[in-house]
Amino acid sequence: MKLLLTNEIVRFRKQLLYWHKHHNQRSMPWKGIRNPYYIWLSEIILQQTRVEQGMAYYERFIWRFPTLVDLAQADEAVVFNLWQGLGYYSRCRNLIKTAKIIVSEHAGVFPSQLEVLRTLPGIGDYTAAAIASFAFKAPYAAVDGNVIRIISRFMASSETPANQAGKKFYHKIAQQLVAPKASNQFNQAMMDLGATICTPYQPQCDRCPLQPDCRAYKTETTGVFPIKKKKNPLKHRHFHFGVFSNQTHIALTKRKTGDIWADLYTPWMVEGNDSLPAWPTNRVFSQESINPIIAKQVLSHQKIFGYFYSFTHPGKPFLTQHGLIWVPKNKLSSLAFPRMVLVFLKNSGYL
Repeated sequence: MKLLLTNEIVRFRKQLLYWHKHHNQRSMPWKGIRNPYYIWLSEIILQQTRVEQGMAYYERFIWRFPTLVDLAQADEAVVFNLWQGLGYYSRCRNLIKTAKIIVSEHAGVFPSQLEVLRTLPGIGDYTAAAIASFAFKAPYAAVDGNVIRIISRFMASSETPANQAGKKFYHKIAQQLVAPKASNQFNQAMMDLGATICTPYQPQCDRCPLQPDCRAYKTETTGVFPIKKKKNPLKHRHFHFGVFSNQTHIALTKRKTGDIWADLYTPWMVEGNDSLPAWPTNRVFSQESINPIIAKQVLSHQKIFGYFYSFTHPGKPFLTQHGLIWVPKNKLSSLAFPRMVLVFLKNSGYL
């Protein structure tokens, strides 16, 4: 695939930046700021999260932790609780790790060098380029799905972003296109154009500033690009939760790393199939109902089926044996739970 010609690049920049200055009305609380901490925070929140949902979390975080030092010194349980509902909790763990690293190794000053930014937990090529561009006006293209979609349609490119060769190609083109002296405005314009006009489905080509030169538009093939990779079927998992409680307490366990929901709290759990599991001791469960409350949650590569069985307090030996802690119900709001567990606790009156 050929690279873009110089006159194409100049025209692309001119049309995009004019649109951004005169017609782009997309408003976001972090837009136009130069504070690298706020920029980083917004970018981490927006990974796997819609802007509309992420705004409220962003506002809560900067209110609760107005500086990077505040976040680095915070109780991790408080940070996880504030993150609750956003999912993909590895982002939250990396948020905490990176804050601590910047405070301990960089005297609390956010690094401006792209190479250093890439070494921080949770900061990949896109996030590093976004921070360097928006906070420090460094001449780097921030390449996300929106940018790839715009470029693939503009060039009617046969390169797929699903493999490394395709990703390298789109990064090379984006770096060609980025305006060196206005990288922050260029990157923001690309993101906004992809989010509001050059959308995945039913793009509004009649409003697009790049329409005159867009090859996909000219050939009426916008729906074809970018070339997609066939998705693998979701893995189905069945989680059976034994919810032990009395009038004032509930038994919980903290999930370990190495699987989904690490560091979050759940009731005691047995993974099996869609039938009643072989509970480890009949004495504990013999007098209880076998009709569970059923919930579903779809993750990126998994579909989780949750079955919630309510039981009375089984006794301290059982709790100790299975790593459960007896938590006061009035303390539940300070803990972080997977979404399906949180919904169950709210609907069942625990929260």
